Amino acid sequence: MATTTVSIGSRTNTVDTQTPASNVGGTGPSYTVTFGTTPTGIAVGHIGTVDAYSWDEESSSVFVYVVTAISGDNITVKYLKDTESRGHASPYGLYSDGGSSGSPVQQVMVFKRSGITTAQASASAPSYTVTFGDAGPPADLHVGDLGSGSDQSSGSDYTYVVTGIDLSNKTVTMQYVHDDGDNGTTSPHGLVGEDGNQLIIDFNRAFSTITLFEEMIDDSSPNYWGSSDDVVGELHADSTFTDNDINFNSKQSLSSVTLSVYSDDRHDGTAESGALIKPTSKGTHSHGLIQVQIDDMTIEWLDISLASVPDTSGGTNSQNQGIRIVGNNIDNLIIRNNLIHDCSGNKGSAGPSGIAASTDGGLGNTWSFLNNIIYGMTETADDSATGIVCRKYRGTFYIYNNTIYKITGHGGSKDAIGIRVGYYTNMTYLYIKNNIVAGLSASDDEYAYDIQSNVSNKSVGYNLSDDTSESSRNAQNMGRSYNTTVNPGALVGKTLSEIDFNENDITGSVDLHIGTSSACLEAGVDLGTTNGVNIDIDGLDRDATGVTWDIGADQKSEAASTGSPAFLMFVD
Repeated sequence: MATTTVSIGSRTNTVDTQTPASNVGGTGPSYTVTFGTTPTGIAVGHIGTVDAYSWDEESSSVFVYVVTAISGDNITVKYLKDTESRGHASPYGLYSDGGSSGSPVQQVMVFKRSGITTAQASASAPSYTVTFGDAGPPADLHVGDLGSGSDQSSGSDYTYVVTGIDLSNKTVTMQYVHDDGDNGTTSPHGLVGEDGNQLIIDFNRAFSTITLFEEMIDDSSPNYWGSSDDVVGELHADSTFTDNDINFNSKQSLSSVTLSVYSDDRHDGTAESGALIKPTSKGTHSHGLIQVQIDDMTIEWLDISLASVPDTSGGTNSQNQGIRIVGNNIDNLIIRNNLIHDCSGNKGSAGPSGIAASTDGGLGNTWSFLNNIIYGMTETADDSATGIVCRKYRGTFYIYNNTIYKITGHGGSKDAIGIRVGYYTNMTYLYIKNNIVAGLSASDDEYAYDIQSNVSNKSVGYNLSDDTSESSRNAQNMGRSYNTTVNPGALVGKTLSEIDFNENDITGSVDLHIGTSSACLEAGVDLGTTNGVNIDIDGLDRDATGVTWDIGADQKSEAASTGSPAFLMFVD
């Protein structure tokens, strides 16, 4: 079993990589080109290309040279190849015939970072290390990117996935993926030509869209990973993702699937601060933008905005749920550290939700929803709205350290709910702790925490709401019938100002990090490290702060005690 990481993003780039002059193969001669002023930014290992019009008048070849030495205004270049295989007889592509003067005139040479070669490449190994020149690997090259090159002898295009980058040694390790001629992994096609010279390699993201990644997950003969791998798809903030049909409905024999974000492109806890998913049109399936029907899946660090999805029209529903679990008997599901926000309007037959599930699950299954921020779920027609809703799940359920804000239902007998679980089935184990629910608004009821079924074992506590009526049914609904040995406990609410978000105006720039005077500071309970619950919405390790856990998705790094905390409810 191996972990394979692939990149997802729109960047495509012919990276003309540098290679040391000592790695340049072939028998071609060297030429020294004298410039009036040496072009800036040229280094040994750069490539010079010129069109040959003069000394090779019978062809229109493009000649390629590598820079092997620089001395003042003199640059020495070594012949590598030309597009028509005219050879290296002196000095094609460097001089013109001078026109009527008859005197050779130096051609303009275009310099690029170009060429790539292997260092000690094995003839049988499917993994190769390529060595770069003075500038090292491209600045925007990441593990999971694809490199592709054409093999001169076979004519096949070869594809490699970047598996390692060593900046200190200026090397990149690439794993063979496939070639369109099915020639296999013999050394190292697509990296060097038949004469041993380096070739240009194009580096691109492995997948340009999330949908293409998801479709490859479902492929019974995938190109980019082994059949039992743990596969990680990392989003890059090259541009906004507008996918509207992301449906993980099969993972073949893969051990696990993770949809994540490259570490440098993750959000900072506020909208549109990192890699962004923001569809502008409807998909072919209703409700869930990302639909999950597979076991062993993790969805993390996504920024999902539903603000630009059009309303329902012509009987066709739009995506009005950020993540929807639709498969039956799904096990080992983790949804953590996501921003899901801004779904307003009449987008579907069901009201808007940040995370929703319509599956009945399984008695032995486990789900974990951790450290998510969900806000701006607003129904404008006639329906309820929820932050998290799972009405059929029967297994073990952990809902920890989420922040849910501004949930608005509309119409008669329609509710606004922060967290709703149960209704159709009984549940085995339920744990709801360290959550914030605030800013609910509805024509009918407003439930911060709504548990609607029998739960054999539940532990619900250390949660906050801005409902200040201590005996209010709206603050919590602990089930039509529930284990009588487990009681809701006392209710104490906090006002929105006491919760103290950095910004709590939904019409402005929403920032749901807690302030320095928040009632959430040091008011939570330590929940350990299982499934990364200790990592907050900013990537801060709660266990490393040296203070008690805060309530909500944000852990204030400079948290200090504000006195005795008040809890909305505690059930244990």
